[in-house]
Amino acid sequence: MAFRDIPLDRCELLPGATQSEIEAVQHGLGLLLPDVHREFLALADGGYLHDRALILLSAGKGLHPAERLVAANTNNGADYPVLAVGRDAFDDFGFLKSELASPSPALYLVSRETWDVTRLAPSLEEFLRRVSLLRPGDPVRIGG
Repeated sequence: MAFRDIPLDRCELLPGATQSEIEAVQHGLGLLLPDVHREFLALADGGYLHDRALILLSAGKGLHPAERLVAANTNNGADYPVLAVGRDAFDDFGFLKSELASPSPALYLVSRETWDVTRLAPSLEEFLRRVSLLRPGDPVRIGG
């Protein structure tokens, strides 16, 4: 399991999604999620990271209807450069749509204001590792 060495107990994550919920997301979006994201959703179906500064989108019920993968990505439109998997108060983060075929693609931040795309981490696992190691009150500096 890719996430076993990450201290996810420091995060406020929801119970894992069912296989049928994950399949419904893929059907609703018309694409296959990367292997690593399907694995993570089965472990934790969205939730909060780092003092609730970051939200992970869910396949199932989630935190709120707007914080679900299908709703958030449908609202972003077809031209949006990433498949959003989470957000902070201002911007989204996710996988470049052009890299979705990779089993574990890099994670990118997209500015909602400018649509500038910045690489955050080489993988979802590394992103979660970095965020889970932040201490309470630390600013979220996750680029790299």
